[in-house]
Amino acid sequence: MNNKLTYGIIGCGSFGCTHIESLLTIAGAEITALCDKHIEKCYEAKEKYSLSADCYENYEDMLNAKKFDIVVVVTNPVNCLSFGFFQNIVNFSSCQRSAHFGYKFFFVTRNVDC
Repeated sequence: MNNKLTYGIIGCGSFGCTHIESLLTIAGAEITALCDKHIEKCYEAKEKYSLSADCYENYEDMLNAKKFDIVVVVTNPVNCLSFGFFQNIVNFSSCQRSAHFGYKFFFVTRNVDC
């Protein structure tokens, strides 16, 4: 039986990296895709945690690649501009698109003032 689950992370800021660290402690968990509107954050996380993950600037491109089982959405819910939309719309949209593609997903949020 294969107990391996692969993860795609949307949001690679400090809060996203906390979730990456947590996932790395789970036996059978593998992070295979990272996405952030500031793609350099993906590459920084990839290097910091020695991941072999693919990096994406656009979450729809990441979802289309279909390289993981579960999507973890770790973005701010406040009205900060992101991906060309208000962040709360991106949160809803990325979760909705994840479900459309048949992914299971975790939606992680926090209260932050911009």
